[in-house]
Amino acid sequence: MRTHNSPLIFIVDNNLIYQKLIVQYINIANFTEILTFTNAVECLACIDLHPDIIITDLHYGEDRVNGIDLLMKTKILSPKTKVIFLSSYNDMEAAVNSVRLGAVDFIVKSKVALDKLIRRINQLVYYYREIEKVNSVSIKLAATIAVILVVFIGLILLYNH
Repeated sequence: MRTHNSPLIFIVDNNLIYQKLIVQYINIANFTEILTFTNAVECLACIDLHPDIIITDLHYGEDRVNGIDLLMKTKILSPKTKVIFLSSYNDMEAAVNSVRLGAVDFIVKSKVALDKLIRRINQLVYYYREIEKVNSVSIKLAATIAVILVVFIGLILLYNH
């Protein structure tokens, strides 16, 4: 997760009006690194950018590659990328299946959907910032211990001669 700036977010939705609404809402929440796509094929063409989060619909009209296909291919090509479904389909089976396959959430489009989406993005960003802090402390601690061991071994060798 790009913690120094806004996470890189891909939005995949064939409804251009709703896509723009998502972008505006996410921008208001201070997430500014956003790329939009109308289908999974377009999104996968840019997966080498390793987005932090992909927000995707379940279906894209006539496209043969659906949101579940995008999730499964993303898990292979960019395993650290988190996928959130934002779908107009209130399909419990699809929701359970998407989470079972690795999505972090399945949000049904509604009056409160974008608020839920922003909360989930904020949770992901907070979680990864905390992990980065822990990893940074762990690396510093390991380096300090290594230095102490080297000095200690050096002193032992010095006094044994």
